[in-house]
Parts: sequence; structure tokens; C-alpha cells
Amino acid sequence: MNRADKIDPASPRLHVWVCDIQEKFSSAVAGFDHVAHNTSTMLRAIDAMQSGWGTRVIMTEQVPEKLGPTVASVRDAARAVAGARRHRVSKTAFSMYDVGKAFVGRNSLDEAPVRHVVVGLEAHVCVVQTVLDLLANEPNGVVYVCVDAVSSIRLEDRAVALRRMERAGAILTCTESVVFEMMGDANHPQFRAVSKIVREGATNKPTDCAPLPSI
Repeated sequence: MNRADKIDPASPRLHVWVCDIQEKFSSAVAGFDHVAHNTSTMLRAIDAMQSGWGTRVIMTEQVPEKLGPTVASVRDAARAVAGARRHRVSKTAFSMYDVGKAFVGRNSLDEAPVRHVVVGLEAHVCVVQTVLDLLANEPNGVVYVCVDAVSSIRLEDRAVALRRMERAGAILTCTESVVFEMMGDANHPQFRAVSKIVREGATNKPTDCAPLPSI
């Protein structure tokens, strides 16, 4: 994997892995509202610019009968992504990879690379295991982890997980970077619409908890 990789508008294959952003985590996970808000804003922006992108959204719920469903803002934004194939599934395994791979397919070395964008909870359990599985099993994929859309109950667990994922080969980024790398150019026909969504997302961030630290 090229560590200088960026999402290429000319090679539009994007898989978004939305990991366990569920209701029961809302009162326990640090910055939960920011994770949900930034994830839904990114998905809304992807929806606004959708044009020929081979986007797939994989959304999991860890033991939903105990931890509840995905929060409505994220679930609704994922459902709305135009032209995307969507897959929502419950799981007991911590990694998303096994329940998601049949849906997304395995990317062979002779195909255009897939950019895997990972968001969700918890960083040091389900997210890190998903990322490590993607890195190990998708040789022609590039894995991005959105720092502003992953968290854990304890911030020290989150910090260690982010460092581990980066050292393993994942690229740390943020949701807004993903959006504007997908767009690529201010002449994009949906530039104004996407910029409005991003501005509204920045303006309307939750105020009931402190923003997540960068690392």
C-alpha cells in the first residue's frame, strides 16, 4: 500500500464500513454524539455527490438485541446514499470483516484498488479488528480510519488503537477529508451542495460533550 495514497475521483471504488454505532453505547462511549454526527454528515455528503461511484455501505450491529439498533441519524443517512449498495447485518464476532466480505467481494490485485473507509465503535475492539482483517485480506485495498468518527469508552484505549492501526498500515484521516478527496475539484457539479452539508455539519455539532482529541 502506498502510504501517500488519496481517494482518487478517477477510480471511484469506495466501501464505507460503519461499525456498531448503536443506541446502548450513547451514554458510555467518549464523544459518541460526535462519532454519530460526523458519520452521518459524511454519508449525507457522499449522497449529494454520488455520480458513478461504486460505493458500498456495510453497517453492522453488535448483538443488537442487547445493544440496540444503529442510531437513527446514521441509519437514515446510510439508507439515503444514492446509487450505493447497502448491507446492514447483526454480528457476534468483533470484526466486521467476515459478515461484510460476502457482500463487498474480495478485491484482486488485477482490479482497481478499493478504498475502505472505517468509522464506528469501539476503536480498540471491533474497529481495530476490522481494520487488521482488511489489511491482511484485501491486498489491493487501501484502509482509511476516520479519527473524528471512531471512539471507545476510555480515550486511552482509543489512542492506543489509532496508533496500532496506523502502524499496521491504515491511513488516519477525517470525514471531511474523505468527502473532499472524493470530490477532487471545486468545479464538481455538486460542490455547493456538498459544501453546504459540510458547513452545516461543522456548525451543528453536538454541544453536550467535548470534541474527540485528534490522537
